[in-house]
Amino acid sequence: MLEDTAHRLDFLSLDPISKLEEEHEKQKTTVGAGSSWDDDNDYDIHGAIRLTDEQIDEFHSTGYLYLPEVFTAEELRVLNDELPGLFSRSEPYNISELSNSKIPRTNFASHLISKPFAKLSRHPRIIRLVETLLNDKLYVHQFKINKKTAFEGEVWQWHQDYSTWLQEDMMSTNRAMNVAIFLDDVNHYNGPLMFIPGSHKEGVISADYDTKTTSYPIWKVGNDVISQLVDRAGGKQGGIVSPIGPAGSVVLFHSCLVHSSSTNISPWDRNIVYLSLCATSNHIRRFKRPEYIAHRSFDPIICLLDDCLLDSTIDEQISVPWEGKLPDSALEVKNDIISDEDMQKVKEYPVHDEEELSTSCCAEAVVVVVVENPLNQLSIDDQYIVVDETMNTAS
Repeated sequence: MLEDTAHRLDFLSLDPISKLEEEHEKQKTTVGAGSSWDDDNDYDIHGAIRLTDEQIDEFHSTGYLYLPEVFTAEELRVLNDELPGLFSRSEPYNISELSNSKIPRTNFASHLISKPFAKLSRHPRIIRLVETLLNDKLYVHQFKINKKTAFEGEVWQWHQDYSTWLQEDMMSTNRAMNVAIFLDDVNHYNGPLMFIPGSHKEGVISADYDTKTTSYPIWKVGNDVISQLVDRAGGKQGGIVSPIGPAGSVVLFHSCLVHSSSTNISPWDRNIVYLSLCATSNHIRRFKRPEYIAHRSFDPIICLLDDCLLDSTIDEQISVPWEGKLPDSALEVKNDIISDEDMQKVKEYPVHDEEELSTSCCAEAVVVVVVENPLNQLSIDDQYIVVDETMNTAS
């Protein structure tokens, strides 16, 4: 039974913009330097970059935020033109549907293979949004394209992404989130995402490892729990929602938000790019999964300029190390949790110092608490995990 006192792992609620402006100034000298830099565009492209207080409140309340038409048709053409080549490769990072191995399901790590997707992974319209919500520098934990082929696209079971990141990758806290970018129009019929609003407030929910339903194993939340969550969220009156809209739209959603998608039996494809972005101070501590699924470079993302997708003059400066062949190192895995000694060798980037936290207009006292691991599957420090919480959580 779902407990009202379920453990909560909420985002730190800190000053959304001011603490990052100094770093943004430094980034004006990166790739594309010499081009004009428009501070208004940095935060207000299509009205999406400078999140309002109302949008931030909406995100914390529901666990997601929908932003229509963030990318243009011309930019989408650049990205969509890459898809046939990416999905045609015979590499482990391409996953097919269970019922038909000729139908692609997921492409992982396209930002390390394709220059347009490498640019997308550093695009200010995406990165600035998540920096605002996490108030930290970011790295790419996972990058994938989920393809729902017309008439053939299969289901994604109800799940939480952070459940997997905790159990498989030993990501200590949920200071990570997803950005979904619609490469196609998404409607009610071609397998849209489905969210249970507010379910992120339950923290990590017990789940079973499902290796049979689809070609990609997943930590699936049970049907009884889903029924309770949907009832709690409003039942037939809003207990399940599906963000739909035109290609180029973006959805931000919390790593603990329970979500799924149904089969696509419509005549329309539904391709969505997912960037899973993690705070650099919260990087994973175990390499149990191949690197093309859970990335191991924790360097903070440095944004390109806003026109990067259409600017071919910077292509020579864009690194795509797996463009030719997937390296053997990307397949290596280790079950051991990285030791504290080894962790000292990893370059870490703290959120802010104590003085900055104390002067943040939105911050309350930040505490580190230890809570029992509700998953009872894996653990850090003898069945306990360390999570960050604020005294006035956004929930």
